[in-house]
Amino acid sequence: MKKRLILLFLTEKRKPSIYLFNILSNLTTYTEIHCMAQLTIFSTGICPICDKTKQLLQKWGIPYDEKRIDTNPEARREFILKTNGARTVPQITINGTWIGGFSELTELHMDDKLNELIE
Repeated sequence: MKKRLILLFLTEKRKPSIYLFNILSNLTTYTEIHCMAQLTIFSTGICPICDKTKQLLQKWGIPYDEKRIDTNPEARREFILKTNGARTVPQITINGTWIGGFSELTELHMDDKLNELIE
């Protein structure tokens, strides 16, 4: 009987690495599945489009880090700097590069360009 264990490790640059361990009696082997870029969503607690964005990312299997600008002053300062003073949420960055909001995210996905950015 084969047992599997999946572990997620964060590297020095907070880039997630996922390992799949196959456990066969005394022998354990592992394979690195993939490393993804760091995707960050700047959001607020009352934004329905932010919720929709997070649901889509979960559906697509893309991990993300959420930064609430309504409750965290440091996240708000970072939001202003990274998005050139954007006034709406959600705003999304990939590896620190601002890509825009919900519309831009879905456009990248529809054009098959999102996977290139997150790998």
